[in-house]
Amino acid sequence: VGSWARGRPGMGSDVDLVVLTTDKPTYLREESWMAELGGTRIIRTRDWGPLYTERRFVLPSGLEVEFGVAPPAWAATDPNTGEEIGNGGLRVLYDPEGLLSRLIEACRRSL
Repeated sequence: VGSWARGRPGMGSDVDLVVLTTDKPTYLREESWMAELGGTRIIRTRDWGPLYTERRFVLPSGLEVEFGVAPPAWAATDPNTGEEIGNGGLRVLYDPEGLLSRLIEACRRSL
């Protein structure tokens, strides 16, 4: 999501990833997934409402990655995503159940 998904990152842009999972506690408790993505250390954990938790980490290059972890219900309920997603701010990498594809379409219709 964000500027990289829109194809317009700036010099200070971070990379924003959102993972929808039914096993959110694993991503909050463990850090092995971060190393698999090339991360060196977690620099922040922050809740953004009852569903979405940010785990921000840094790559060896210094680039920061905001790794958002949320349950699948986030795709149907997050009130902060509408305009951002409707304007191309979400690029789906893997969506076997079509949750994010439906969210994108709903956001586009609401614009």
